[in-house]
Amino acid sequence: MSDSPFRPQRGRAAKLGHTPAEGGAAGSAGVSPALGPQASRLLALPATLTVPVARAGGTPAAPVQARRLRSQRHPFGWRFRPCFALLLLLLASCASSPPSKKVLILGLDGLDAQVITRLMDEGKLPNFSRLRCDGSFSPLATSIPPESPVAWSTFLTGLDAGGHGIFDFIHRDPATMAPYLSTTTTQGPGWTLPLGRWRIPLWQGEIRLNRKGRAFWEILEDHGVPGTIVRIPANYPPTDSDAKQLAGMGTPDLEGTYGTFSFYTDEPAGSYGEVSG
Repeated sequence: MSDSPFRPQRGRAAKLGHTPAEGGAAGSAGVSPALGPQASRLLALPATLTVPVARAGGTPAAPVQARRLRSQRHPFGWRFRPCFALLLLLLASCASSPPSKKVLILGLDGLDAQVITRLMDEGKLPNFSRLRCDGSFSPLATSIPPESPVAWSTFLTGLDAGGHGIFDFIHRDPATMAPYLSTTTTQGPGWTLPLGRWRIPLWQGEIRLNRKGRAFWEILEDHGVPGTIVRIPANYPPTDSDAKQLAGMGTPDLEGTYGTFSFYTDEPAGSYGEVSG
């Protein structure tokens, strides 16, 4: 046990050495040779220590300034700094971006704006009233002629009937005068293989959308805006785009028809041919 007022602590601080100069002058801090050549490097955050050193016989000497030394290379030295900066950039790029605003359009075929306005004012349509308050509500002019396939084709493309080519529910084949659905043209396979009462097509037929012009979601897609189209009329077969589409009115059923209907006549059964609706 020494009577010196300074006792070196265990650990790194105990490795600091001091050799007093001749005549009692203040010396400089030395490094123990056992620490090796790496001990000459300072810590990343060096601290200056004022250490009182006792002379022989317990006489106090002038204080000596010493610096902490690191005994080995810091594991996160300058070689790792570029990797650390790159990691920060990757973390910043992975941060979630703010959600983009979405637009929801509800289209109801044949819904009169005056009727729905009266019902909302009477409090009978609370959900529609909330949509009107939170969003917008305005009457739309119809197409010429005011038929559903014409109006929906105008809504989809922004063109009138002369532009998108849909003038009515049905068109007629000028060669046979047979009516067909105005929005699509169906062409069966050219060659079939008869097998009993079945006919096996040798190649597939074709269903073509007769509506001309570009739909609004195709234009939005060109500008990076995705869309989801659910059961919109006059859009079968769906347009060739990346938008998610589920066709509505004008889509044939599994039997290839456009729905069922009733035909009333006073003619005897079997006296009439194929009936189309």
